[in-house]
Order: sequence, then C-alpha cells, then structure tokens
Amino acid sequence: SPAWKTHTIAFRAAGFTDIFEYHYWDDVNVCLSIQQWLEDLENAPEHSIVVFHIAAHWPTATDPVPTEWKQIAEVMKRKTHFPFFYVTAQGLASGDLNKDAWPIRHFVTERFELFCAQSFSKNFGLYNDRVGSLTIVSRDNHTLVRIRSQMEIAARFTWLNPPRYGARIVATVLNNPAF
Repeated sequence: SPAWKTHTIAFRAAGFTDIFEYHYWDDVNVCLSIQQWLEDLENAPEHSIVVFHIAAHWPTATDPVPTEWKQIAEVMKRKTHFPFFYVTAQGLASGDLNKDAWPIRHFVTERFELFCAQSFSKNFGLYNDRVGSLTIVSRDNHTLVRIRSQMEIAARFTWLNPPRYGARIVATVLNNPAF
C-alpha cells in the first residue's frame, strides 16, 4: 500500500473506522501491481475515499503511466469513489511539474470531484516550514463554499498564524515563468 502510517492515524482521528490498504507493488515481478490494484478498487465499498500518491511514489519511485491512470479513473468512476491525491514530489519524478500533475488533471477532465493535498517540503527543500496546499475540486459551488468554511475553521484552530516565508518562496517560484 502506498499510504504513510500517518495518513491512517489522521483518518482515524477524523473519525474514519473502515480503513483499508490497496496493493501497489508486486515484489515478485518488481513492478507496479496494477491488476491487483484495480481489483482492490473494484472490491472497495462504493463511495470510498481513495488516497493516491503521485510523482515519485515512495519507496518504489514507480508511478502509474497515463494508460494505467485511465484504468484507475474508470474503476473510480464506476464505483463512485472519491479521489484524494497526495503530492509530495511534483517535478522530481520527471523533472516537469506539468507532466507529474497529469493524473490529477485527468481526473478533473473526467469530472471527478476531488481533494489534492500538496506538500512543498521535498521539491522546495522547505521541511521545517510545513508549506503546502489543499486544492478542492467541486462541481457544486454551494458545496465548495461549505467545504471552504469548514477548512477555514480547521486552519484557524490548527495554525492561527502560519509561517509565511516558505509560502512566499513557493509562490514566487511557481508564478515566475523564468523558473
């Protein structure tokens, strides 16, 4: 399973009780276990939240190729699963931020609602600054407003005044075509 143990702890703390892992890696053939992964998604209860790591998957450094992501999206759509992307190394897998973001963009193009949590610790070397973002894709503006309201409450409770320097570095680099 690609999930960090901290993710399981966080989901349990949020009240989730039915947490399952899916197959990701085939140790025998030393490759992505795509068929077993797809079977696990098929067998998961409908409306499951599925956490995906993209771009330089740890510890295998192996990511699904676009044709495999399309298969994953087909199963996710059929089972009405909710994708939750976790991105920690965008740009480090292929050297191209856009190429590494392809799975997320594909799911958006396929009209999924989704969450994308992104950390800038690895790709910007900002480990102690805890810089990241949560992108929420919703097809319903009313739902998006309600989600934002809850996220603002959680953010105020968690950080009150988060550090700004790391966020400024990330914003400067990502908004400057020279980089």
